[in-house]
Amino acid sequence: MRPRPVHLVTTSLAVLVGAALTLPAASAHVDADPNQSSVQPNGEASVQFVFDHGCSGEPTTSLRVQIPDGVTDVVPQPVAGWQTAVTSTEFSWTGGAVPDTERAVFTAAMRVSGAAGTTIWFPTVQGCPTLEEAWIEIASPEQAEPAKPAPSIVLPVAIEAPAGASTSSSAAAPSTTRTTLVPGEAAVTEEGSPRDNTGLVVGLVAVGAVVVGAVMLFLRYKGHGNTTS
Repeated sequence: MRPRPVHLVTTSLAVLVGAALTLPAASAHVDADPNQSSVQPNGEASVQFVFDHGCSGEPTTSLRVQIPDGVTDVVPQPVAGWQTAVTSTEFSWTGGAVPDTERAVFTAAMRVSGAAGTTIWFPTVQGCPTLEEAWIEIASPEQAEPAKPAPSIVLPVAIEAPAGASTSSSAAAPSTTRTTLVPGEAAVTEEGSPRDNTGLVVGLVAVGAVVVGAVMLFLRYKGHGNTTS
């Protein structure tokens, strides 16, 4: 018995839609925006920490950033509805909420120092109500980007450190490492943040192509049936 055309169409659509929904999306990150962050020759810097995702669908409710070597005088800039804090080892924004998939920008003023071309890493823990995303991994230039890369900036010029400040840099790490920034009590997810639209777009294009093909197949079977009846 020849399969019914309508059955072929609906079965194909179900299979392809399911496949598209399970396509792996590229991991989203918390980034130090290189286009908006700035570093002055005297070491004054403004660094923007940008993200557009939460933790597996949950809203972002905190952002904790480690103060790396070569960075001093950190002042996290106010964000409406959030509280800022600075300790000897980290700075943070807490108390607010950014819905999953909504873009957010948190800016911190600071002084930086190091040789021209030095990469300064900012290990960051993104907190959500019951989960955390720990963007704290650092790789050497010879390695591929790790699954959970820390935000970073690159010094455009050599900048002398203020008197008494540390001048070492995390960029000297020879391999992928985890820094001293410790996530909170909530479990740290291992899969990375899921919200990147690239995979979704590819999936939708694939589904659209199959839908067109299925419709053409249906019309072909229908026309063939009409000519032989």
